[in-house]
Amino acid sequence: SATLQEQLPQVLLQFAARPARLLTKYESIGYALMEKHTGVLMHAVYLAAEAMGLATCGVGAGDGAAFAAATGRGPGELAPLGEMTLGSRLPDEVDVRWRG
Repeated sequence: SATLQEQLPQVLLQFAARPARLLTKYESIGYALMEKHTGVLMHAVYLAAEAMGLATCGVGAGDGAAFAAATGRGPGELAPLGEMTLGSRLPDEVDVRWRG
């Protein structure tokens, strides 16, 4: 629902980290480092998708409880940091308008 699409995405990529490992070494800057790494990874996906002619969109909302249920990991074990949709582009002749 965060993408305002009527259909489910073809692919949903979810990025997560194991905070205990990073926070042990980097302490107070660990979370910021996880977020920065996620941003770099998402940027690489954007570039690869563009080169392959695919559509992608970073999603600014996620469901931590659903992520924990899907992975079977406890809330402190894996931290969901970002998600992206990925799929085919619409044909050029399709008139797509923003919903407001």
